[in-house]
Parts: sequence; structure tokens; C-alpha cells
Amino acid sequence: CALPIYPLRGPLFETYCANMVFQLLETTTSRPVVYHWRSKNHAEVDLVLYANNKLYPIEVKAASHINGHDTRGIQALREVYPNQVTTGLILYPGDSCHYVTSDVIALPFNALMKS
Repeated sequence: CALPIYPLRGPLFETYCANMVFQLLETTTSRPVVYHWRSKNHAEVDLVLYANNKLYPIEVKAASHINGHDTRGIQALREVYPNQVTTGLILYPGDSCHYVTSDVIALPFNALMKS
């Protein structure tokens, strides 16, 4: 299978996960506003849900193993909005749900399909 080395694997996976999140949001009664966030220094968070004066950051990573380096966009968002950002979420193609840092959780993307 050529998918693991396909140069657009990351963007395709990101689009797929974003679509799953949007599908889940369609089932909620009070939908959050959804943003993509990017700083002047090019730190970014793929999806930022805004609801109840809180920011819910979601990052999508195509890597099967997540580490602290993968949280840098969420951490940058937290520096800009320190009192609004909640626990961050990283969707990835791994098989375990775990804390990457004390305020960022890695979640297998297929957990969204089981909801």
C-alpha cells in the first residue's frame, strides 16, 4: 500500500477527520463556532471549537505515535488565550487514548466513528 508514503497523506487525513468532527457537530443542539487558528509565527491548530466562552482545540496528526512536540500549536493557542483554552485533543491513527501532556489528550480518530 502506497498510502503511508503518499505526499498528501497528512492533508487527506486532516480533511477526513475534520469532516467527521463536522458530522458529529450536526447532531448537537447547540453547535459551536468552528475556526482554524494560525499565529503570526505560523503555529496553528486545525480546528478550534468556540462555545460558552471557551476554546476547544483539536489538532489532527497523521503519525501513529504522538509526542509533546505535536502539541506545540495547542500550547501556542493557550499562550494567546490563557483563560479560554480547555484541554486539547489530538486525533491520530493510533490505537490508544492517552495524555500527551497534562492538558492534551491523544485520541484515535476511529473513536469518533463509534460515537
